[in-house]
Amino acid sequence: MADLGSGMYHPTPPMEDNSNGNEPGAVKEKTEQTKSTFKRQISQAGNDQTSTKLPKRDRANDSYNHVHDDSEYPLDSQGDTVTPVEPKGISKNSEEDVAVQQEEVIDTDNDQDTAEDSEEDSVPVKARKNKKKKKAARLTHRKRAPRKVEEVFDMKKHNFEWESVRNNEAIEYQEDDGTNKIDVFVGKPAGFWNNPEVVAKKLVAQSAAYTANGMVRFACEESKWTFVNEKQRANVFAFLNSHTSAIDPCYLRITVDPDTFKAIDSDDFRYCQEYLRQHNLQHEAPSPRNEKKRAAMGIDFPRLPTIAINHQPFNLTSAEVVALAEESDGYHNLIYTPMEIQNLEPNRALVTKEQELFKNDIPELASMKHRLPAIHVEIKTKEDLHSPNLKKVLDSSPISVLSGVGKALGINLKTLTCERVAETVPNIIVDVVLQVAQPVNQNITMEGKQEWDVWRNDCSMMLAQFDKWKRNEQKAGRKLLSLLKKCDPKHASAMVQDFMKKRIKAPCSLEGVENEYSWTPFATNIDLTKNAKNSRNLNKHDDHFKEQNDILDQLPPFMQATDRGNLLAHVHEDVFGVNTVQMYSKFIGSLTAAHMENSLMASINWNVGPGSCIWYAIPYEYWTQIEKLVKEKGQKYHDQNYWPSEEDIKKAGIPLIKFEQKEDELVYVNTGTFHWVQAEGYCTNVSWNVGPANFNQLAVSLISAAHNTASKHQCHIPITNVIWNAAEKKMFLDDPLMYKCMRWHMQRSIAWCRQYIAWIESKHHELEDWTGRTDDFNYRCHSCKQEIFNICKILRTGNDELKDEFYCSKCSRFPGKDKRHLFIIYKNIPTLSKIYDKFVREIPEEGIQQDQ
Repeated sequence: MADLGSGMYHPTPPMEDNSNGNEPGAVKEKTEQTKSTFKRQISQAGNDQTSTKLPKRDRANDSYNHVHDDSEYPLDSQGDTVTPVEPKGISKNSEEDVAVQQEEVIDTDNDQDTAEDSEEDSVPVKARKNKKKKKAARLTHRKRAPRKVEEVFDMKKHNFEWESVRNNEAIEYQEDDGTNKIDVFVGKPAGFWNNPEVVAKKLVAQSAAYTANGMVRFACEESKWTFVNEKQRANVFAFLNSHTSAIDPCYLRITVDPDTFKAIDSDDFRYCQEYLRQHNLQHEAPSPRNEKKRAAMGIDFPRLPTIAINHQPFNLTSAEVVALAEESDGYHNLIYTPMEIQNLEPNRALVTKEQELFKNDIPELASMKHRLPAIHVEIKTKEDLHSPNLKKVLDSSPISVLSGVGKALGINLKTLTCERVAETVPNIIVDVVLQVAQPVNQNITMEGKQEWDVWRNDCSMMLAQFDKWKRNEQKAGRKLLSLLKKCDPKHASAMVQDFMKKRIKAPCSLEGVENEYSWTPFATNIDLTKNAKNSRNLNKHDDHFKEQNDILDQLPPFMQATDRGNLLAHVHEDVFGVNTVQMYSKFIGSLTAAHMENSLMASINWNVGPGSCIWYAIPYEYWTQIEKLVKEKGQKYHDQNYWPSEEDIKKAGIPLIKFEQKEDELVYVNTGTFHWVQAEGYCTNVSWNVGPANFNQLAVSLISAAHNTASKHQCHIPITNVIWNAAEKKMFLDDPLMYKCMRWHMQRSIAWCRQYIAWIESKHHELEDWTGRTDDFNYRCHSCKQEIFNICKILRTGNDELKDEFYCSKCSRFPGKDKRHLFIIYKNIPTLSKIYDKFVREIPEEGIQQDQ
């Protein structure tokens, strides 16, 4: 049945008040879900609002009460009367604070409670300074990680202060066209975009309005939408109404029961089985040898192809494979013929059938031929999560949402937050991406153009610094909420623009770049493993991320990258973010650009909140159409720096999945699904890849490897080595198609190695046998970064192996003084043959044919 909690609905803002004094009103909704969610959100603001009990505060010392003079932005006459106090900068450092920062120790005390600030303000200045000095003295005795050599972003240069100075641009903004400050670019005529300076100016204001909206929502959620009186509530709701898009975002999901649900394509993955077989299981006899076209061996030996036409039965013995390989030559190969990737034409009947299946629960699908819902499963118990039927649902859906995972496991989600990790390892260096915050349904560049290109700037800082930055932002949200409660709605928009202009400035000095945008920082790829680069200065004997990994170990085996039943468990090296867990800490508007996962593996993304994320996804069968459209928009398919337009996707006839991922919801991205994501609030996500042990995933990954090689894009997962490592342990024998795919690829690998050895010998190169030296295995080429299988070309300086440079068969570097080329083989032909011959299903050939 349809998920009434996440069908087609608005993003649940408090709406415009009606005449009912006790029950907050709402504008007409397109679905009943919006109304129910809205009521839940503001339940604390409904009945008996004026009697809501809040902690009493000393208003004369309350740092949240006042920023602007009454003469500039008049307070509402019915709001609380306040006494002006000295403005307090968010990150303004006292001398004692600077002393602490110089010791590279960041104060990470939780300052969420606004009462703490008023309490501190009531302490005499002298006593407060003495208290800080004592605290600094205690901190300096803590054990610290060594100083980092990376350039760390200097927070002291980021001015978070604001002042009570009239901002003419803010006043002008208050009087701008319309009352909605988010939909400022909707419906603009073509001529409007011919003036990029005007567009860029509007983007600055819209970015500030969008960010302010998220900050206020955060503060309201944190306070459970409680207000001292009805007038405060009305003031805040008036602001949110004018700073919330009026466009229905159309988030679609449908709730299914794993025990009864069966996907239409469950027996034919996205109707792509024939395409996958064509590239991986194609079998035809070799063409007759033409003696006149016998090819001489060239300067370079070709790479091992990951997709090819097979010329021999997959159950050939290794001795037969080697014999046929020796009969082959550079032109006439008796084992295989490399093939090029064919375009994938999607069977559009599948989407039509899926819409027909779901239309009774989601009537909107009848008028939206380009949309599909995300599959949603509610997890109520630990048994639900470990159900085999759940895995079937996830393997047969492009993208799925599991809600209530943390609650079902009985875990504390705060353990998985960036704030918690910052307490444990505050001094690790994290990569931070700075982006322009703007609504999810648009992408306007800083030059004022509607394009797919995503502008970003990269910097790095300590995790504790980033955490402090986020808490400062959240603190400012509470301040802004306090101001809005008392500000006349007629002046709220101008006051907010003034507030944001004074407080949010570009964190970095970027030459020629507008410095008034509401930048959103995004801490990416925080590795939760001691082997990662950002953890290299930590004590290797301590498991700093144990409590996070202990929680993730409670997930079912098929959701864990390290489980031996997972393809990625056979990589035999850490591929960070792929078979290891990474954390992402997001601000309002942080976005992950459009991409497919490495080797098109499946992936898991767990949002631990408190904010939500908006997801877009496109099923695998449309990858050829996506690649074409990306190229038309001037982007590179493999580069993660573009944000597709919903309208462009619709015009191209490509079906789109769009949904909201809320707190404690886990998204399972299935094989080959193209997707992009934006945070609508402050949130932390943990993510990693998984490799489902089925033919669909293996075949798609082999095609992806061929596409990466042809595009000269790095393939992060050494899929050929994965196959051999799994075969050595006799894994994945139960799936007949997967077994045939593995056997044929292993067959091609042995033939390729035998022919490569013959080529090396014909060139009189030195070949070293490293069989048994598993610790020295190298998977990637030093030059092109493509996978190396079994035989490496080495550039060696003198006799020093520590300085060896490893190359694939197509790459090399001219040897200079004291350098020479040689080749190594990790597993000799007898060793490969032994693994191949033991990797056999114990059923007859006819049994395999019946399984198909």
